[in-house]
Amino acid sequence: MKVPVLMLTYNRLEYTKRSLAALIACENVLPFVIDNGSTDGTEEYLNTEVKNDAVTLFNRENKGIAYAMNQFLKLTRGHKFVGKVDNDTIVEKDWCLKMLPYLEHADIIQSKHHIIPATCEGGWDEFVKDMQFENGLYFNNYVGGSGILFNRRKISTMRVPETEWKLGGWRKFQGLHKELTKAFVADVDIKLLDEHGYQDYPEYYKETGRTK
Repeated sequence: MKVPVLMLTYNRLEYTKRSLAALIACENVLPFVIDNGSTDGTEEYLNTEVKNDAVTLFNRENKGIAYAMNQFLKLTRGHKFVGKVDNDTIVEKDWCLKMLPYLEHADIIQSKHHIIPATCEGGWDEFVKDMQFENGLYFNNYVGGSGILFNRRKISTMRVPETEWKLGGWRKFQGLHKELTKAFVADVDIKLLDEHGYQDYPEYYKETGRTK
């Protein structure tokens, strides 16, 4: 059975084209796309180029990550595992198959990517040095929102809380549910297209509050 994986889109069309193509090509994945009111031609692209390759939904306005994730969770009831990949993320063809075995040992898992070690001068080793390591996982109280898989049945009655910040909600969700085990996967990597900073879509990052 395929694993439903959400890609939430809001503008950044050229990123979406590359990221979604990689997700559609990914083995064992059922792609879901929820567009949050894009104004750059994303909706037209999804309707003409992607409609047969992914489940697509459209919100007329940008209601934020939490709203879209709750839509997705409602649609995927009955699935054991689900995932989320941002529209600036490139996954390898076997990404999902590599990640799935680790869900035996944690409820929410995230792949490695360059921004994680960038938060520490010492890189990845410094970032994880105080985390418990077991079964190929570095356990932590919080993991990010891209390149993740999680146990859908474990959170069957939970909702991602909405916040004033449109990109918020996922961190708050994890804080509210400390009983869920979260971890970084040591040997599965993903690539982020905005690795050179916020130069490609400066207005996007200003609008979403990541830069001034």
